[in-house]
Amino acid sequence: MKFEWQGPLRPNEKPSKEEIKNPTKKTVETQFIASKSDEKPEDVKKPENVEQELSPEVIEMIMGKVQDINEIGTAYSVVTSGRDTTKNILKDGFLGNNWTSNKESWAKKIRKEKKGVVFFNIVGTERDRTDFKKNSLNEYNAIAKSYYFKQKGREIAIIFDLKPFRPASPHKYKYADREKQEGRTFRYARDYDMNYEIEDHITPSRETAKQFYEGELYDEYGGVDNMKHNGLLEKEHKFSEDEWALWIPKVDTERGFTLSYRIPPRLFKGIVFQPDTDYLKIEKLTPERMSEETKNIALIMKEACGEKTELYLPIYDKTGNLLWPKQMSYEEVKKFVAERAEKKAEVDSETSSE
Repeated sequence: MKFEWQGPLRPNEKPSKEEIKNPTKKTVETQFIASKSDEKPEDVKKPENVEQELSPEVIEMIMGKVQDINEIGTAYSVVTSGRDTTKNILKDGFLGNNWTSNKESWAKKIRKEKKGVVFFNIVGTERDRTDFKKNSLNEYNAIAKSYYFKQKGREIAIIFDLKPFRPASPHKYKYADREKQEGRTFRYARDYDMNYEIEDHITPSRETAKQFYEGELYDEYGGVDNMKHNGLLEKEHKFSEDEWALWIPKVDTERGFTLSYRIPPRLFKGIVFQPDTDYLKIEKLTPERMSEETKNIALIMKEACGEKTELYLPIYDKTGNLLWPKQMSYEEVKKFVAERAEKKAEVDSETSSE
């Protein structure tokens, strides 16, 4: 780490070794501080183990949120700037059309203008998804392959619950003049030539999905018969509302969907994390460094959420391996989620029969 001198010394003047060993009034008055401009991420001391401070109950609560990040219908939004922004988002949520102002000033503007959207995507709706076969639906790393997550400097995507928002029809969208979108709705984003073929009456909904599945609507992949003909789908694959995102018109993940006006932290379900080696100024990401950087993200989450431990989230890598608060391979995650679902189904069955 480099240092610079501040105080009564002249610019670019540094004290001699003798002055450091036997400081004079001149050197005593001088402050020796770290230069932030020269500070490197690898110089920072190792982060504390946040999980060691958590009670078993909190860890169990976090594990209750664990999911398959590649599951069809999973909604996510990529954080398009640094870790300070991530901290603000974990604290205040995704604020539509906001990158700089605090939550209070943002809310005041929203109440006045009624404009503010969050861009996001839904696993299963990707235009570049080429395999819809039953046994590989959840093997497609949709988040990792999405437009913004692949960009340099983009480390984090946040998974969230889309259920509180209702689907709406797309409208003409101009980047410089964002039109109003009704609160608590989501729809196809339309900007310039992106998603231009989405007709005005199409909503990203289960109803639309069923129409495409039954062949009443078509696009490049739309309609089950069309998909079977092109070898994209196994013939025995049945329509399922849980997989509705497979059947609606496909999108370019550079634009995807818009949601208004805000995604609050209580709807967050997980963090997908892939450290940016350029930011870290390293050539290769070792398992040890991955573990250290994961703890850094957990620390940011702790600082953002404070005493609200119910807002703590599981952290995954881009392929779906669980990194925090426990470590599991992607296969172990899927098994864990399946077993949890089975236990819940058994409990629900026993409860209903009483």
